[in-house]
Amino acid sequence: MVVARADNPDHPTEVIGKKELLAKRTCPASTIKVALALMALQEKVIDLKSSYTCSDRTSVPSQLTLQEAMELSSNDFFEQLVMNLGIPSLEKYLTQWKYFPRVDNTMPPPPRITRGKAFTVTPQDEVVFVSRVAQRQVEGISQPTYDLLDQVIAQPEMPGLCGKTGSDIDGSWFVAYSRATPVPFVYVLRSDISNSDGKRLKKILLNHLEKNAGTNIKN
Repeated sequence: MVVARADNPDHPTEVIGKKELLAKRTCPASTIKVALALMALQEKVIDLKSSYTCSDRTSVPSQLTLQEAMELSSNDFFEQLVMNLGIPSLEKYLTQWKYFPRVDNTMPPPPRITRGKAFTVTPQDEVVFVSRVAQRQVEGISQPTYDLLDQVIAQPEMPGLCGKTGSDIDGSWFVAYSRATPVPFVYVLRSDISNSDGKRLKKILLNHLEKNAGTNIKN
């Protein structure tokens, strides 16, 4: 786990666990969905009431909103979102941001994008991106868009905590930021256990924050 003040992401407040993982480059898995949602909300190709029919996370095809799709990590939903956003807009933001290095020279089909397979990141890369989101300083994004994103990735278990899980064959993620303190904190958890669960990492962070309530964790 990496804990950092959002205004100083290059100097983590706390690193718990394997420090060598901080620089290990791997697939961001479903944490890429935060960036995709940010683009789509900014471009107004979707809003909080919009929905797409999805069949990958429910027993029968169902209409999912962005918030529901984020919670369920529906790949069907985000594939449709990417197609509606359009590759030119996607490439525009990726080129401007430089947070998610691409694996391929040309943009692959939506399934590889929405599963994070088109990119490689390190936990330090994620810390920097989440820090920019927490401070509302991602290039080309308006303040109302951040308000919407906060609602989309709000974690009901803890007020003020916004985040996203992710997992694939190489391991799992939970990335988050907190607005519960005057200075936002960011948290990036990464497991290198194959096929591990991002929800378990989320639980680890929630337990950690509960035990350290009111301390700001070495602020």
